[in-house]
Amino acid sequence: MIKEFTMNSMKRFIPVTLIRGFLDAGKSTLINRLAQGGTLCPEKEDILLLSCEEGETAYDDTCLNQKNITVIGLEDESRLNREYLERLDALYAPKRIILECNAMWDLVEFELPQNWKVEKRIAVLCGPTLGLYLDNMRAFLGPMLSRCDQIFINRCDSGGTGMLSPVKAKLRPLLDDTSAVMIESQGSLYAFDDIRDILPYTLEADPVVITPENYVCWFYDCQDHQNRYKGRRISMNASVKKSPVLGTGGFALGRIAITCCEADMEFLGYMAHYDLIDSIPQFAHVHAEAMVRYRFMQKYNAVMPYLEVLRMEPLNPDDSIVTF
Repeated sequence: MIKEFTMNSMKRFIPVTLIRGFLDAGKSTLINRLAQGGTLCPEKEDILLLSCEEGETAYDDTCLNQKNITVIGLEDESRLNREYLERLDALYAPKRIILECNAMWDLVEFELPQNWKVEKRIAVLCGPTLGLYLDNMRAFLGPMLSRCDQIFINRCDSGGTGMLSPVKAKLRPLLDDTSAVMIESQGSLYAFDDIRDILPYTLEADPVVITPENYVCWFYDCQDHQNRYKGRRISMNASVKKSPVLGTGGFALGRIAITCCEADMEFLGYMAHYDLIDSIPQFAHVHAEAMVRYRFMQKYNAVMPYLEVLRMEPLNPDDSIVTF
């Protein structure tokens, strides 16, 4: 993410609001709305808006002028360098910065002026095209949504929150637990939990069969909706990860998953207990049936799923990686 340098005590601190989204996602519309409502600038102060592109909706010049917001266009990524931004700082002496840029821009190496600090990160997504981006542009979506304070999903007027049900399970792994997700539909805002769930397996089955294709959906839903799974029996193929710190019979049961791109592979699993785990080799691929329990875990300072394994059978090695 953007490099932020230690602030010189002799310089004023300037907060930066970073707004990212793909072309025509609704970034300008959001900026107009936030400016009109006073969210971006609660007090009348000199604000510098650095804009990367012209979308379908133009800025509301009347509103921006009333709010003392000066717009500077950025032709390309090369303008986001420390030297150029410091010149803008000296020329306009802003009290606040709004940096609006395309999600395709790589912000890893961008350096902000010494006295600029990112205060808030906002991502803007277009509801009708979200599924397409999740399927084909996940490598860009992941970094954009990481560490976001707010995520706006707009243009859901035609189907309301229901139009997002088919993509909810794919979007959930990319969200930080601290991100506030707001969905705009016909002038009203809804929360992420207002999206109706469409689960790819039957909860009424005994056991609930979790296939590799559905594993990631189950993994996150098991955390988010504990009442659905508490006391239910599940059946799945997974891998064993042992550690002596987990105590007698303790281990982790899960699968390797790609959450964003190949560079972001990680083991997604839960703590488990099986009396005969010593007979199962480390990293073995197994078929397991388990009861889903929940217990408070100090490491996460939260109540987390815990798998009480009823039976386990080794399978042939399987290096397959689950995706979304």
